[in-house]
Amino acid sequence: MNEASNFRLTKRFASHLPQGRVPIRRTVIIAVSAVGIASLLRYLMEPAVTGLPFITMFPAVMVASTFGGIYCGLLTTILAAVVSAYAWLPAINSFALTQQSWIGLVVFFLASALIIATAHLMHLLVRALRQAEEQSELIAGEMKHRISNLLQMTDALAKRTFKNVDPAQRQVFSERLLAMATVLRMSDPVSNRDLQGLLKAVSGSVSPDRISLSGPHVVVPPELAVKLALVFNELLTNSVKYGSLSANGRISIEWRQDVDAIHIYWKEIGGPLVKVPEQRGFGSQLIERVLGPGEGEATIEFHPNGVACHVVLCRG
Repeated sequence: MNEASNFRLTKRFASHLPQGRVPIRRTVIIAVSAVGIASLLRYLMEPAVTGLPFITMFPAVMVASTFGGIYCGLLTTILAAVVSAYAWLPAINSFALTQQSWIGLVVFFLASALIIATAHLMHLLVRALRQAEEQSELIAGEMKHRISNLLQMTDALAKRTFKNVDPAQRQVFSERLLAMATVLRMSDPVSNRDLQGLLKAVSGSVSPDRISLSGPHVVVPPELAVKLALVFNELLTNSVKYGSLSANGRISIEWRQDVDAIHIYWKEIGGPLVKVPEQRGFGSQLIERVLGPGEGEATIEFHPNGVACHVVLCRG
């Protein structure tokens, strides 16, 4: 199980924890259910657990405290103590307890109090983390908004400053800025991006029947997402101008992941005959150099039947 799966499971678990005061009805239902299930299990385990009257009650207190809160844990402790005192503590089927039974009850109450306190501490930590996450999302949203505005201003200034430059070159520059802005709008600047969602966002202008995406669920670190968007925006631009998208061809993008890296394979199919360029243009250099040392690499191959590109993203 990878880190992304662990994170999703943790968030799903945290979403079921109480976020405030638990209603009395829910408190009672959880406590009665927990003690009832624990008592049934204790009964079914006889005689293997003779002499261990609280063996199933400790998990009941833990579950009730975790999902019902501190009062639910206390109620579960009291109910568990009453049931265990009558059914499994000497004298059996009686509340006339021996001295040893009273000592056992005291130990049970102390241990349960420790369990309840631990669960309550966990609730406080989760609550603090939720508040910190909300604050982080607020700040990240503001960052995303400001960066998006900055890119738009940069694009506007570039168009006014370089009015005499070839319009096609200005369009290429604008498309590169748009590719970065598109990825930034997908989510906040500190969260991982879903690779398939990133590729769909960058290739949004291409008809879905002309581009196929295939691979497992993979997340891309935010610091690499923008660079990856630039790479595929450049590949798409070249394909529209000279490659398979300039004819009746299509594009296949597949990816896989292993322990050390994410491998992405770009392949153009059904386009015009490809010739190896005599010199690499800025776009090709951008594709092969945008990923720095330790981040990964991109390699372009000019096959006669279509351009292929292999992108490797290192996993930290």
